[in-house]
Amino acid sequence: MKEKTSDTVFSRTFKSIPSTFGADEAEDVGVEHLLRDLRNASTSTLATRVSDKIGALHVLISKLKEIVEYLESVASGKFPYNSAIVNKLQDVFNELPELNSNRLLVSSCAEETNDHFLGIYVGSLIRTILALHNLVNNKIKNKEFAEKEATKELEDKKKKIREEDEKKRKKDLEEKKKAEEDRKLSRQNSRSSSKSGNK
Repeated sequence: MKEKTSDTVFSRTFKSIPSTFGADEAEDVGVEHLLRDLRNASTSTLATRVSDKIGALHVLISKLKEIVEYLESVASGKFPYNSAIVNKLQDVFNELPELNSNRLLVSSCAEETNDHFLGIYVGSLIRTILALHNLVNNKIKNKEFAEKEATKELEDKKKKIREEDEKKRKKDLEEKKKAEEDRKLSRQNSRSSSKSGNK
């Protein structure tokens, strides 16, 4: 990409340089641990653990496929034989337990896993029941509060109506008193005028 400058003779040319970013094995492990700690608060512990197991199995399957593809490429002569990589793979396979030969180990692992997940399942059930119990209590409190507010509003309306009626009565009484006083004054004025006329 060329960019023009203030000087017409010179111009800048930018070229894209291919670059890749890599990380060591320790950095990958650290990032994976950080990502495991970032959990969604709306999901339960059991759902989080199940999703983590599913993600780990998907990663394991993808890595095993890569190993198979590499070994097939080495066997077909596409890639050169690398003794360091093959030794690492041999160490990995040597660390795997022999589950087919030891049935007791398989059953003990299954029982321990079942006990572990049973505790997680029971804990999730208890937490769900407590959340539902709190929800029901909250609904009851909200209903009682709404009823209290409705009764209070009704009482306020009745009180306001009574006050308005009382004001209206007072106003009517004052108007009646004023009308009577006006009548008395008019009578007195008429009497005084009649007396002055007779004189």
